Amino acid sequence: MEDPPIVCVPGFLALGDIWDIETLRDRFPSQRFITLCPGPVSSHHDRAVEIFYALKGGVADYGATHACECGHSRYGRAYDAEYPEWDAAHPVHLLGHSIGGQTIRV
Repeated sequence: MEDPPIVCVPGFLALGDIWDIETLRDRFPSQRFITLCPGPVSSHHDRAVEIFYALKGGVADYGATHACECGHSRYGRAYDAEYPEWDAAHPVHLLGHSIGGQTIRV
């Protein structure tokens, strides 16, 4: 059985370039690493939605109520799926840096 991929989530103002993925891949060649780049100044809710859709694919839906309360569009960008098979039988490990750690808890 293959190890679950490690999903790397950056923190506040980071654009995903904080991870030395090549070194990690060299050191752990059988491990899959997925780096994501949710909005660097977005709310935890918005970032969590973006992470979900980046993994599963589709157009980010922040929810009608949340979008209305926060004064932004309900829908965000469209994502190609990084790990569409993600479900209870195909888990992931989430690794967050700084505020990314709080985001993945959402």
